[in-house]
Amino acid sequence: MRTIRLVFLGLLLLVLLPSFSRGMMTGLSVKELSDRADTVILGKVTDKEVFWSADGKMIMTSVVIEVGEVIKGVVGDQYVTVEYPGGEIGEIGMKVSDVPTFQTDEMVLVFLKAVQSKRFESDDAGTGEHSVFQVVAKAQGKYSIATDGIARKSGFSLAEGGKALVKEIPVETLIRMIKQGE
Repeated sequence: MRTIRLVFLGLLLLVLLPSFSRGMMTGLSVKELSDRADTVILGKVTDKEVFWSADGKMIMTSVVIEVGEVIKGVVGDQYVTVEYPGGEIGEIGMKVSDVPTFQTDEMVLVFLKAVQSKRFESDDAGTGEHSVFQVVAKAQGKYSIATDGIARKSGFSLAEGGKALVKEIPVETLIRMIKQGE
């Protein structure tokens, strides 16, 4: 009887342990986010699509953002594509902690890094024609812009003892900080 209890307890721990652990990251300042980003834009999410990665192992979401203002870097088009892991296809869903999510018609300010698309095999994208962006530092690199002109970020957990982040700030102040390297 004691062996059965130990086996049951061991199985219970295996099942529950992952739910107790949380991904924690170190908080980054606006300057650190900007330094890590190739591009920083202000824009509006115009389209959202969920797809299987080229290797068929992961569900990905792709959003198209209409660029309203390029704050840092260069954007070769009026629209940029941002990919991130997670989403739902039919009745299958995948959720990834601390990853930013986007809604159609949402106004955003995002810190971006150029990456290869997960939609295509690397052989097919060798010319760079399928280059897309990912958000720097997961959800820390995305601000949602409310109609009141306030930029807000959410959707992530930080390690204890980390620095205080700018989670809510007037968008004009945030843009000035990025441009001035603050």
